[in-house]
Amino acid sequence: MSLDLDEPALTAPVGRRLPGRLAGLCVAAALVVPGVWVATAGSGHDAHVAPAPGAATAQAGDVPTAADICFVRMMIPHHEQAVAMSDLLLAKSGVWERGRRYAEFVRAAQAREVEMMRRWLDAWGSVAHGGHGAGTPGCGHTGPMPGMLPAGRIEALRVADGPAAQLLYLRLMIPHHEGAVEMAYDEIAAGSNVYAVSVAKHVVQDQLGEVAAMESMLAELSAAP
Repeated sequence: MSLDLDEPALTAPVGRRLPGRLAGLCVAAALVVPGVWVATAGSGHDAHVAPAPGAATAQAGDVPTAADICFVRMMIPHHEQAVAMSDLLLAKSGVWERGRRYAEFVRAAQAREVEMMRRWLDAWGSVAHGGHGAGTPGCGHTGPMPGMLPAGRIEALRVADGPAAQLLYLRLMIPHHEGAVEMAYDEIAAGSNVYAVSVAKHVVQDQLGEVAAMESMLAELSAAP
């Protein structure tokens, strides 16, 4: 699924955090189907067809800027935390089957994207390994990376039992995804590398849909006797 940069669903005031719970509802009807966690599990992330890494600098206009490099450098550990959270949940017994399938999807999709982005950094070479993003986790931002969870919250997920861990996983992954969307909007606004911006656009589309799906699952689990 391809998106145009000017598509209304991808526009937001620069510098203002997207209210993820409201924006997610805009795509919920298309992405949430009764009995199925999220339609993007078969199309959204899997549609990320990355070109050969060397192509990322094939044209002068595609040379990565500091904004592009910062975005990729932040997205790698951000995705890795989502993979680690999914690993913790999948190691437990008593997890709801829909929740287990969703965690498997997150783990596979985001691990694949981490490898893709690492290849980009390698292909960008000295441009990516210079001074840009030296202040990561936040690059040009102050404070922690948006959506990154502190060690204490990850530890709470690690020690929780299956049913409680399922609820906690969803409650933690929702703001985690919203943080990724916030960073993606920054990249769409300030980035110039066609492939980094493409990833950012997919993050917005996919993770807003996933937030809506997770909130649906969370409501269903919370209402269960």
